[in-house]
Amino acid sequence: MLWCTTDDVRTIETENEKLLDLNLREVATFVPLIILAVWIGIYPKPFLDRLEKPIATVIARVAPQHCKDATALADCEKNKPTSPSPSPLW
Repeated sequence: MLWCTTDDVRTIETENEKLLDLNLREVATFVPLIILAVWIGIYPKPFLDRLEKPIATVIARVAPQHCKDATALADCEKNKPTSPSPSPLW
């Protein structure tokens, strides 16, 4: 029984020796992603600047005492509901 499985494994190994690691389409997909990951690691400022306003809005809603952005705090106060709405789960 062991002899049969050993023969099968050897056949599979010789068949897979002809396969390439990556084809052209996979390389064309991974190279821009790798470049983007390295760029974010080296110079993250453009990405962090773009996230600053949404993060300030979340902080203003969750913990207004920690909010440093006055416009985000004002936006949250302006859009605050006047009365609590009933929860659909209750």
